Amino acid sequence: MTNIISQLDPCCIFYIAQVADDGGHFSEEKVIEAIEWHISEGVEIINCSFALSRGSKALKDVVRKAKNKDIILMCSTSDEGENRDKVWPAAFYTGNELNADKCDNVIPIVGCDKYGKPSHFSNEDSGRFYFYGEDIDASANVAGMLVDQDAVKGSSVATAMATGIASLILACLKMVKSKTDEFNYFQNTAVVTTIFNLMLSNVGARGKKLVKASLFFPVREEELNDEATFKKRIRASYNKIL
Repeated sequence: MTNIISQLDPCCIFYIAQVADDGGHFSEEKVIEAIEWHISEGVEIINCSFALSRGSKALKDVVRKAKNKDIILMCSTSDEGENRDKVWPAAFYTGNELNADKCDNVIPIVGCDKYGKPSHFSNEDSGRFYFYGEDIDASANVAGMLVDQDAVKGSSVATAMATGIASLILACLKMVKSKTDEFNYFQNTAVVTTIFNLMLSNVGARGKKLVKASLFFPVREEELNDEATFKKRIRASYNKIL
């Protein structure tokens, strides 16, 4: 997953914690310890490309603690379809605006194809946003990172895609803001979810949940190759919404 994230934001810094044993089984205790550690390190986004079969008060408490520190949890949803409608930490997000404890720093992600159709066995109703998560190139583009030549898929892959784009959103915000301007008053969760909503495509039956980065970030060669032009374009984009 680090390879996918670094392809989208090559300058991001990773804080990696192991939450699975050698057999690939996830431990709630290890997840809680990992989130606590990430909070202590002052990270901005925690990529949760995994799913626990149950939640607990202890897990929710640490998710709340992350929220209080303005830390986003980008979370995988179930890849078991109707066999499992809820997995955690993703299920802590309720989507109910009237719920004071809705854990809106939790962003559940559903994997889909390029047309916005949820991937096979995905639980399409559990996602806050859809991200492309099929046949993704997971090869490394940074020296020293694990090389994986295989294409990968699933909600965990889509979650890594979402994390990479969210990291890029925050990196670009830092690039164009100053200590005195208005950008300093916005929280990470609000910035990322606002821009994700601006990136929503209208393709497919459920396409209104499909996030496409090209709907916000510059893609033309002349905008990407000139630093001054790129910064001007990015600042203008942020000024329109924040």
